[in-house]
Amino acid sequence: MKLIQDLLENKPGAWEIFIGEYSNTILASISIVAKKQGLQVPYEEREDLLSRTFLSLLEKDCQKLRQFKGKKNCSLSTWLMLISIRASRRYFRYRKKAMENDAEFTASLVSEREEDDSDGFHQKRRQVEEAMKNILKPRDVLLLKLCYQYSLSSRQAAGLLDISENSFFVRKSRIIKKLEKYCKKNDARDSIYI
Repeated sequence: MKLIQDLLENKPGAWEIFIGEYSNTILASISIVAKKQGLQVPYEEREDLLSRTFLSLLEKDCQKLRQFKGKKNCSLSTWLMLISIRASRRYFRYRKKAMENDAEFTASLVSEREEDDSDGFHQKRRQVEEAMKNILKPRDVLLLKLCYQYSLSSRQAAGLLDISENSFFVRKSRIIKKLEKYCKKNDARDSIYI
């Protein structure tokens, strides 16, 4: 309870102690949810969820922190685990829906393309998209499609992916470098039309 009070009073060093003490608890609960749902969650995504959980504690003037009372022998780590499990479930549910919607949209585009493919452009593009899916994580492919195929702004795409705009730019840069490396290796610079 003292640590919570220090956090609410914004005492120097309180957040560092809090994050250091409870990060592993939250990361463990994220891994538990992912494992139960049969998902493999990359390190970056787990870190994003960890950050989101900590940020959610600060929202609305630290409303969630103020809710913790420690009643019925509920420890702070147990309470944080419950919060992060709920947040992880919501996040993975959202991610699954986004990927299903993307798959449906891609399937409809493919059927339209197959009608007119006289120059082989669409076939080549499908090959490139398959290569992208093989070298990139599904979340990274979704990021690229949101940017280039759906022409969303960085703010809109970051909002849909539920990450900060800064994280969005870092991730996008990393993905583009990975694609450039792949293209150089496979001499496919001219064939990627995202």
